[in-house]
Amino acid sequence: HDSLLPLDADAVEFDEMCVSFRHQVWLWLAVSRYSGQILAYVIADRSFAALGDLRALLPEAWKKRPTYADRYGAYK
Repeated sequence: HDSLLPLDADAVEFDEMCVSFRHQVWLWLAVSRYSGQILAYVIADRSFAALGDLRALLPEAWKKRPTYADRYGAYK
């Protein structure tokens, strides 16, 4: 995590995209809202548990930053 940009006033943005609709495989991303740097990712189904797995992989300092996401139910 030494290669990450400084936090300053940055935030985490969560997003997911379908890899295989047939097999229900999704790529979950946590990225820096301002730099676009990937902070963590998970390949999983589209469940609330997958989001929890993604959050657990965030670098510790980023876990306390504000978060943004679309309106998908798992984010609520």
